[in-house]
Amino acid sequence: MNLDNWIQAFFKSLKELEDQTCSKSDSEWTQFIGCVINSVAEKVDCYAAMRRSHPNNGEYSGEYLNIDAIFIPEAFYDSKWEKGRSKDWDPFVLPAVAIEFENSYDYSKIMYCIWKMICLRTSLRVLISYQANAENVVLLKTYVEKEISKRKLMEGEKGDLLIIIGDDTKGDEITWEEYFKIFLWKGQKLNEYQAALR
Repeated sequence: MNLDNWIQAFFKSLKELEDQTCSKSDSEWTQFIGCVINSVAEKVDCYAAMRRSHPNNGEYSGEYLNIDAIFIPEAFYDSKWEKGRSKDWDPFVLPAVAIEFENSYDYSKIMYCIWKMICLRTSLRVLISYQANAENVVLLKTYVEKEISKRKLMEGEKGDLLIIIGDDTKGDEITWEEYFKIFLWKGQKLNEYQAALR
């Protein structure tokens, strides 16, 4: 999965769906990010196998390995594997992307979500979260950076880890693109992601 293409698709989807949410917090935020993830999957030619908020009649939710969403390339679907079927699993292939979206300020819970994804063999892992203010965005980034380094979680890892953190103090009057800050780990090295997002 190409990192730049994924980020471009993410911000394009945010822009296209901007008017579908009136709040950037809690359950509305989670529901909105789920819609964005479905849109991103379409743009990168994947199917997003992810939890559904209301599974029907006890059918499985679609969430795999307790990960909010995984992207499975469309090329793996044929007559045997129909997308989103409740009776069967999706194809048994390695995911192209693993995604967690966490609507809690709790650093430990966020780190747990990151750890779960690092345990998967995939080329791209994405955490989407938010914090109460700009200072906490930096503090969360620093906390995650220290935990990854101290525990050598990304050592020897070929896949990337993308962390997208929103700043709640920016309010509802700004665009989603202005709301989020992006950090990228390639192996043990952290970089603030600076590519053009438009």
